[in-house]
Amino acid sequence: MELCFRQIPGNSGRYEHSFREWILERYEEEILTAVRKSASQEDVRLLGSEILDIRIQRVSGDMIEFCACVRCGMHLYESEILKEYGVSCRCCISGAGPDFRVLGISTLEAVPAGPVRFLDTLLPLLPRSGYESLADSILRRYSFHPENSSDPVNAEAFALRIGLNVVYDCIDPACRVLGCLYMENGAVTVYGSGPGDVKILPASRGTVYINTGRNLRPDAACSNFTVMHECVHWILHPYAFWLEKQYDPSLASIVCREKKQADTDLPKYRSSVELMERQANAVASCILMRRTRVRTIVESALCRQDLVFDERLNLAIAEIAARCNVSKAAAAIRIRELGYLDSGTGEALLTYEVPPADLTCILERDPRFLAVLRRGNFIYAENRFCLNRKKYLVPSGNGHKLTLYAKTHPEECCLPFREQRSCMLSPSGSFRSVLNGISFSPDDCRVDFNNG
Repeated sequence: MELCFRQIPGNSGRYEHSFREWILERYEEEILTAVRKSASQEDVRLLGSEILDIRIQRVSGDMIEFCACVRCGMHLYESEILKEYGVSCRCCISGAGPDFRVLGISTLEAVPAGPVRFLDTLLPLLPRSGYESLADSILRRYSFHPENSSDPVNAEAFALRIGLNVVYDCIDPACRVLGCLYMENGAVTVYGSGPGDVKILPASRGTVYINTGRNLRPDAACSNFTVMHECVHWILHPYAFWLEKQYDPSLASIVCREKKQADTDLPKYRSSVELMERQANAVASCILMRRTRVRTIVESALCRQDLVFDERLNLAIAEIAARCNVSKAAAAIRIRELGYLDSGTGEALLTYEVPPADLTCILERDPRFLAVLRRGNFIYAENRFCLNRKKYLVPSGNGHKLTLYAKTHPEECCLPFREQRSCMLSPSGSFRSVLNGISFSPDDCRVDFNNG
């Protein structure tokens, strides 16, 4: 998904404002006046002052508490010195307009630093490692758990739990818009089945519109993710929306558009809007596709030795999508986020199959493997080195075939290998892998390859 704030025609707002910028525009003089009054009580002559930084200390409910770091030039005992102050302030963002007040002034050293929990854009500061625990805390906070642990999370039921109303309608005939969350009362344009059938209707605060297109048949899996995505915006991003609304009072909603790229896991963000979108996608993914369930499905699929690697991955993707009621693209990204597909840098995967094209490379690189083969206890059949026993092999033409038992119990009779792969994710949510390397793995072997 891509996110933008709803704009009126002709509005080119940049949506990149900062809380520091907003404070300086409105309250810089009030803060400096408070510092000058404090300095006058110290019997010093103030030469000048400037605000160096704004540090957000606490955000709770309608209150934002912050410290303004002020540097002052002073004349003291016939000397000119620099002194820094910390001005503790509080801003209430409810009601008709912000209510600002200075709480106290002290030397900057006396101001406790505290953890930084919000960025200057009033977006929460969330490390990637914290998405899972945040998803858990959100579910606990709203006491929301499926009646059956094996059931998918119903995003619409969760939306109702947190006070949102979900409406399905055509708000974009071209289907570029997936959903829209109204953070304030506003208006929504709804399209009917005919070319001239257009209505502008009032939209209440706390309403999620899911775009159905003109056919009025939304994809259930995609809609489930979009609804949860909007729920996360509602929980995490009210302060960031409030800040943008200070610069454009016409803002009423957040619009989420379809994103063409399959993988939204960007290492850097060109804007705070992209970071906001990443947070909503990641936390929604953690809520809908619980880590334990996904790991169980993936690890079960990766053990399927009757399938090639790509088939195992795509089997896991399809099963996650079905069990969690999400799209295959969302399921594929979730698998990557959990570290199963780390572009060839993660843990090598266990396999018992070696394509003929890779045999020469392994023989040249690993003398241990060559030594095992020279003992004559294993036969190469159907891309596996299998123990030469009637239980596992049957003659076939000029060679051998694996028995059904051998195919389903490879750990008992076949030599193990570790393969390193790079995986490419398609927009449809399927994986295509490229083998980077494969090596003999005697540590994984349960067969006595020395004695056969």
